[in-house]
Amino acid sequence: NEFIAARDLAMADNLAAFRRALPQGAKIIVWVANGHAPLGGYDVGAPIGQIAKTRYGRDLFTVGFSSAGGQFRWSKDEVREVLLASEESLEARILRARSAAVATQAQLASMGTIPGAALS
Repeated sequence: NEFIAARDLAMADNLAAFRRALPQGAKIIVWVANGHAPLGGYDVGAPIGQIAKTRYGRDLFTVGFSSAGGQFRWSKDEVREVLLASEESLEARILRARSAAVATQAQLASMGTIPGAALS
């Protein structure tokens, strides 16, 4: 919606201001919720991931996180459950194939398209 898109643009503008205030060549780590990280997907506006990619190109490095289950804090007062990953999910495939729950970009690409589920 428009509010979320405006918020993402404000976050991107704040990042740009912060970056200008740092010495040239300084590195910045920005942690965003998954919904703000994609390179597209909003009907109106763009998520900070897309804005940052447009602004910083190859200087941007993205690290993705996921889970196979658990909980997350939805708000100050509410904790929600993360749906358990199905046996054919990306998370389950990575956990079955490795001793550590990490996959390289090449390994992810070799898996092709895998259906997913949003948080509920």
